[in-house]
Amino acid sequence: MKFLAVVSIVFLAGLSAVVAQEKRKDGVSASGKIAWHVVNAGDNGVSEVFISEGDQGESAAQKLCEAISIANTEVFVSPDDSWMIVQTGGPSLGINLIAFRRENGMIYNEEKDPDIGDVALLAACGGDRKKADAMDHVYVRFTGWAADSKSLLLSVSARGGEKQKVESFFGIYDLAAKKIGYDLEKFNGVK
Repeated sequence: MKFLAVVSIVFLAGLSAVVAQEKRKDGVSASGKIAWHVVNAGDNGVSEVFISEGDQGESAAQKLCEAISIANTEVFVSPDDSWMIVQTGGPSLGINLIAFRRENGMIYNEEKDPDIGDVALLAACGGDRKKADAMDHVYVRFTGWAADSKSLLLSVSARGGEKQKVESFFGIYDLAAKKIGYDLEKFNGVK
């Protein structure tokens, strides 16, 4: 009986730790110059993403954007700190990427046009707009940065009506051209 009580206490302590972890996520860019924090914004499941200079601490953080949930939100800062990608969404809502470009200091502006997820999905559907529009569960995920911070590798999976689906698609999103490409040598800096 004592064993069962000890196991129950250990389980509840672990469960409490998991619940506490879901209230926030923190990270630092590869350069160490930028810190990011995803925090719970209330009982409605919405989260907020804050950023600050790496050595300034959370008290100096400024709001970057809102996110759908802490559990499915990740922040990826480019190697040169000039871009941020926020990956957010939910299991039944889909996952999408939001791009932010550094303007000056800690000021990052959202790049809204075009939507990375829409461009990636259209490429994954072979340019077929009708097929892309039929997809209602779309998961666009960040996979990695190019060393020069000019593009990112992403993956797409999707499903929709009429048994339409994209199993797995990988593409390179060029942040300047706002297009999907496939040149891994260029992405890896080989050329």
